[in-house]
Amino acid sequence: MEQLSIDKIMEILPNKNPTLFVDRVDQLTPGESIDAVKNVTANENYFQGHFPGFPLMPGVLIVETLSQVASILILKSIDEDPQKKETKLDKTKNVKFRHMVRPGDTLKVHVDLKEAANGRYVVAADGEVDGNKACSATLEFSLADRLD
Repeated sequence: MEQLSIDKIMEILPNKNPTLFVDRVDQLTPGESIDAVKNVTANENYFQGHFPGFPLMPGVLIVETLSQVASILILKSIDEDPQKKETKLDKTKNVKFRHMVRPGDTLKVHVDLKEAANGRYVVAADGEVDGNKACSATLEFSLADRLD
């Protein structure tokens, strides 16, 4: 089991601010699971339009957060240097939104690797806020060479 700071996360993922949605990894067991955190703050630019007076984290960005956490798990589970590969989100299935994510919330993400075969990776991902499930999804990925 390992933990990752934002500096290590930025080495693994090609995303940089403002599109990096993972603040830290609390637990990582390569090939198995990962627990990570996204601190949702009021100064994030998407809150200006979604929605003024009642800001909500857009569902697509919640799914992107789940995807980034899953990508860290996948990249830390392969036998190659994770800085030479990147994940491609190929499919989302069974996406369900159950609880709003608002400024001041801490979105806790848990991802389990369900299948890894023939360059295809399937994960079960959940996000929760204050013990309430905010989102769940099954996500499918493939790997590609990193171009940067």
